[in-house]
Amino acid sequence: MSVPSSCDSRRGLAARAFRTLFLGCVAGGCTSSPPPGAPPATPSADAGPETPCNPLTPPPVTLGTLLGVGEGPGPSFYLADDVPDSGEQRVFVSSGGTLFRKHVPGSGSNGEGTASVDYTFTFQNNLTDSADARDLLIQVRSDAVTAVALGPAGSRAFYAPDAGDETLTVVDGGAVRGFPIQNLPYLIEYVADASNGETVVVTQAMDAWSSSDERIFYGTADHMVEYPLLDDDRDCCEVILDFSVNGAKVTALFEISSGGLDEPSHLQTTEGSFPLTVRTPTPTSLSGFSFICFG
Repeated sequence: MSVPSSCDSRRGLAARAFRTLFLGCVAGGCTSSPPPGAPPATPSADAGPETPCNPLTPPPVTLGTLLGVGEGPGPSFYLADDVPDSGEQRVFVSSGGTLFRKHVPGSGSNGEGTASVDYTFTFQNNLTDSADARDLLIQVRSDAVTAVALGPAGSRAFYAPDAGDETLTVVDGGAVRGFPIQNLPYLIEYVADASNGETVVVTQAMDAWSSSDERIFYGTADHMVEYPLLDDDRDCCEVILDFSVNGAKVTALFEISSGGLDEPSHLQTTEGSFPLTVRTPTPTSLSGFSFICFG
C-alpha cells in the first residue's frame, strides 16, 4: 500500500477539536419567566412558525455525488459521496437495508480534479469510540471506479492491490439509491445559564461542516426558542456566537482559555451584559427543557 504524497483535510468544523466545554443551566437556576428588562423569548419574524422539536434530532439527508460504492458480505454496502457546492465528503455503511452515515475523523485524496483519483476515509460510529474504525479506500481511473476496499484505520494510505486490504465488489450507485438514510445525530455543544434568568443552548451536528450545522436556542427552560445564527467566530480561546432575537443582535461569548480577549463567558443583549454560568460535567441530555424550532 503506497503512502499518499499529500492529504487534504475534509473535516471542516469537525477539524476543530470538539469542545469538551459544555455550559449548563445550574440546577434551579432556570426560571419560567424572564426578569424585568430581559429580551422576550418569542420567535422573531425571521424565525418562522413555532414547531415543538428535539434539537438533537438530525435533519434528513440525501446522497450527493457518489465517489464510489463497494459491496461486501451480507450484503452490505460501503460508499462515500461529495456534497455539491460544499466540498464536504461523507461515508455511509448499509445495515438491514438502511444507509447509516458514519463519523469521519480524517480523510485524504490524491489527484482530485483529474480523471484518476485516490481517496481514503477513516470512519467510525461516533466521536469517542474508535475501536470499530476502518479506512474506506476508493480508486478512480479514467473517471471510472476501479477499486473499493476496507483497510486498517488511520493508515494514511491509498488502495494498492498487494496491500492485503479487504477488497469489495465495485457496484453501480443504483444499488443503494432507494435505501433510507440515517444521518448522524446532533450533539450538545453549549448550554449556558445567564444571570438575567435566560438560557442559551447550542447544538451542532456530529460532523459539523459549516455554521448551517449549528442551531441556537434562547429563552427559559420551559420555552426555548430557536433563533437565526448570524455569525460564528472561533479561535484558540473563545467562541463568539451572534444571533438575532426579535430583530436585535444578541451575543453569547464562551471563554475556553486565557490568551484571547480574556473576557469571561457572558451574554450581551440590548439590556446589558450578563455572566454565563458553566455547568460541568457535560450534560448527556436536554431533559427539563421544552424547545421550539423555526421552519
